[in-house]
Amino acid sequence: MEKDYAQQSQDDNNNLSQYIVNFRNEISSKSRDGLKTVGKKLNYLCLNLDPYNCLDLKQEEENIINEFELKEYLSNPFRFTNILLQLLDLVEAELKSRSH
Repeated sequence: MEKDYAQQSQDDNNNLSQYIVNFRNEISSKSRDGLKTVGKKLNYLCLNLDPYNCLDLKQEEENIINEFELKEYLSNPFRFTNILLQLLDLVEAELKSRSH
C-alpha cells in the first residue's frame, strides 16, 4: 500500500513537471500582449477562485481552468494554488526577460 502511494505521488510529480515544462514552452512563443493576457487570466483565477469550494465555478473561472487544463488539479487545493502561482511566476519572468 505504501509503495502504491509513493508510486502515485511520483507519477503525479512527473505529470506536474511535464505540465510546467509544456506551459513554459507555450508561453515562450506568445507575443508580449499574449503573455499579458495569460497573466491577467491567471491573476483573475488567483483573485476570484476559492480552490476549497469549486462546486460553484463561475463561467469565466471554468473557461480559464479549461483553457489552461487545470481541472485535474482542482481536487487538491494546495497543489492547485501552488501550480497557479508557478504559472504566474513563469509569465512574469518571461515578461521581465523580454523587457531588457
